[in-house]
Amino acid sequence: MSQSKSLFMRLIIFLFLIAFSLISLAQGKHYPKDYFKAPMDIPLFMSGNYGEIRSNHFHGGVDLKTQGREGIAINAAADGFVSRIKISPFGYGKAIYVTHPNGYTTVYGHIQKFSETIEAYIKKAQYQKESFSIELFPMSSELKVKQGDLIAYSGNTGGSGGPHLHFEIRDSRTETPLNVLLFGLDIKDEIKPIIKSIMAYPMDDTSTVNGKFTKQRFKVTGSNGNYTLVGNSIKGYGKIGFAIETIDQANGVSNRIGNFQINLKADDELIYAHEIDEIPFNKSRFINSYIDYEEKVKTGRRYELSYVLPNNQLPIYKTPKTSGPITLAKDGKKKMSYEIIDVYGNTSRLAFDLISSNQEEARQTIVKSKDNRLFKYNRRNVILEDDILVNIPPFFLYEDLEFEFSRGDAVNGCISPLYNLHNKYTPLQSYMNVSIKLEGLSAYDKEKSLIVSTTNGGRSFSAEGGKWDNDKISVRSRTFGSYCVKMDTTPPAITPINIFNGANLNGKWSIMIKATDNLSGINFYRGEVDDKWILFEYDYKKNLFFHYFDGTITSGKHNLTFQVIDGNSNESKLNVTFNK
Repeated sequence: MSQSKSLFMRLIIFLFLIAFSLISLAQGKHYPKDYFKAPMDIPLFMSGNYGEIRSNHFHGGVDLKTQGREGIAINAAADGFVSRIKISPFGYGKAIYVTHPNGYTTVYGHIQKFSETIEAYIKKAQYQKESFSIELFPMSSELKVKQGDLIAYSGNTGGSGGPHLHFEIRDSRTETPLNVLLFGLDIKDEIKPIIKSIMAYPMDDTSTVNGKFTKQRFKVTGSNGNYTLVGNSIKGYGKIGFAIETIDQANGVSNRIGNFQINLKADDELIYAHEIDEIPFNKSRFINSYIDYEEKVKTGRRYELSYVLPNNQLPIYKTPKTSGPITLAKDGKKKMSYEIIDVYGNTSRLAFDLISSNQEEARQTIVKSKDNRLFKYNRRNVILEDDILVNIPPFFLYEDLEFEFSRGDAVNGCISPLYNLHNKYTPLQSYMNVSIKLEGLSAYDKEKSLIVSTTNGGRSFSAEGGKWDNDKISVRSRTFGSYCVKMDTTPPAITPINIFNGANLNGKWSIMIKATDNLSGINFYRGEVDDKWILFEYDYKKNLFFHYFDGTITSGKHNLTFQVIDGNSNESKLNVTFNK
């Protein structure tokens, strides 16, 4: 064979291998099953799994139980280096990220404290920046770890609702969190998903379910993977969509967790399918289009839609996004079947008949308020009237919306009218802009004013914030509801827990202070001993601030100053002397 032919054949083989690799990637992803070691040397039980439905997001990892306590040793799941450390009162609290040479990064959240070396590295940076909240990106050569090395201890920091370890595996290149359970963690799950009920939806103004123009809930009976609809069938006319209420569990725990895959068939034809293996963070909020959001807010039930809203951009669907709903003509009948599969292959099934009502139902009369206006999900939508401007950019709604707007009188301390912007049962993907014009306020009044929202007619308010531009205050918000302007002139309240003038703290492990605010929230705090900044950790769930004695404060008499400022510049300060 000539050299040119040999080179040609090599090129053909090379191109074939590339094509084969691309096809393999398209058909399925490979997750190494034996690369990562369990992050704790205790039996692993889940309190939450990947893709589980959470408020405004899919859960991006697994929550591993820590025997109901803090302080369990956490070990590096594989060789690598500490690439990121984030300390915050919120979210993951104290979190550490380890990057591995195989292209993955592991994340460990809600940490109580870190290993001695890492703790010293963090504390040095906190004192340099004079901040408890901090984000660090160590060089690859600074904090190297081997598989099994102690890196931290489990805790309950940040938004955690109880002691546990939040554990993730991410694609290092994209930062996308992947389904941890696909990597072979030793977690036993032989329990089949539980199906609780389904919901059927008339998809347009002429469709009906059991003779009604509104969605209808249908109870399910059964167990151990075999479920039937109470009554066995649903009557419908026109275009009908479905949603299912289902949960999963794992061995040894009672926690409700999410499922991996849902399939819906009509007459054995797959019309809807999704699989939750990787969801980028910038897509996670689209969960509000994946579920029946209104039902979740009203009843707490979590229905997963078996059809895709127009502006649902989740990358989880295995069927065309236009499929899912069924159109029933007169005398029509469809055999419907659900298949729910967890990540371990445990499967549950539900079958039922969808039967035409055999006659066209009387058309409903739709009464629309003259104040309502049609908002298109793929266009910019604006309200400009009555001294309020609402600006919703394109693709911030999930579907077209009959938007409800009205103006009411000032309520419960508002210094502006109450502007009613639709209702709390409709979600927003991103931030709308709300501006309210209010004339005649002094500079002081503006400094102490903010936009607030309410969903209960003004009985309680949530601070939204806002910036002034002449006589207009503006804020960005991701929730519909009622908005007005309020004054906040009340400073935060500081309550010392274990410190007072002349306190003897010798032998104590910390200084503890509680601080709360009535409206705009704590925006800044600072602790000083003898006019030098000291580290106070902040547990926002308990409104507590801690300084752990770590040798920074020497023996003797000292003066402590603790300052707290809220979102509208109202300030409180505590000054005490103590002995250490």
